[in-house]
Amino acid sequence: MRNKWSSIFVKILGEQNVDIKIINTVNGWIEKLEIRNKIFFVKSASYNTNRNLYFSGIDKNKINDTNDYMLVCGGFNSELIDIFIIPWEIILKLLNNSVPINTYKLPKEYLQYKFYIIFRNNTYTLSFEKCQIPHLKINQYRYWVENSIDFFRSL
Repeated sequence: MRNKWSSIFVKILGEQNVDIKIINTVNGWIEKLEIRNKIFFVKSASYNTNRNLYFSGIDKNKINDTNDYMLVCGGFNSELIDIFIIPWEIILKLLNNSVPINTYKLPKEYLQYKFYIIFRNNTYTLSFEKCQIPHLKINQYRYWVENSIDFFRSL
């Protein structure tokens, strides 16, 4: 069973009296939230210790969505650890400079923008596969779970 880190995080926010509205889910996974009139595109990602990174994908049709932030909830060994709250305009800039790839075996097709949040030398970087823009440092958008609650309260 894969961990639904975003569901765990939404539960934590609710316990901390942060007003949350789930706007959309896909196959039981939270895809979009509204918090204090801000829209969050949501991804869950498990940390790969062999490669020191989180990995996920964004459906190619999401490039047309209107969001304020991308919220990535990351965990490891049954524990939610990292919260990334990245302004959507940064994500959109990267998507517009990337090429979606087929993540299914042919003849099936499902096009996604694959991205990585890589941790090396005490720095988190965001990278999209087949993107013309190199890695972006995103330490300023990374929070411990406890500290991220203050971000949401300050909106």
